[in-house]
Amino acid sequence: MSRVLAIDYGEKYIGLAMGDTEEYYIVPYEVLSTGSFEDLYIELEKIVNESKIDEIVVGYPLGMNGEKTDQTLEVEKFADALQAKVGLPLIFEDERLTSKMAEKQQQGFLKKIWSGTNKNQVQKSSAILILETYLDKKKNQKG
Repeated sequence: MSRVLAIDYGEKYIGLAMGDTEEYYIVPYEVLSTGSFEDLYIELEKIVNESKIDEIVVGYPLGMNGEKTDQTLEVEKFADALQAKVGLPLIFEDERLTSKMAEKQQQGFLKKIWSGTNKNQVQKSSAILILETYLDKKKNQKG
């Protein structure tokens, strides 16, 4: 069993979701403010330790043409610092269109769960989609 933390890194918010590679479950977890990076890394380290996380999946925001963008470079910088802090395997998962899909979901099923369409809920929904993509790939590799 491997517990996985998915992170959707944004300028103001970071959406988190957790899951398991064996049981194949996904749960929305939390939305953190980027605020102070030192505080953010301390909070993420605490979550990783308390939740017994084995690996981290970070959404990788490539441009629609598949090339790196300014946001891609920001995510790489964030991920490098996080990996240095927690020392766990870190996997990048292509997140093209996850924010758009998350916004669309909030108009349907997720709107019943979360009222409104504020950005931090979109971050959480995007983290769920990132983790779902990753777990689907893992499941298909076993299969």
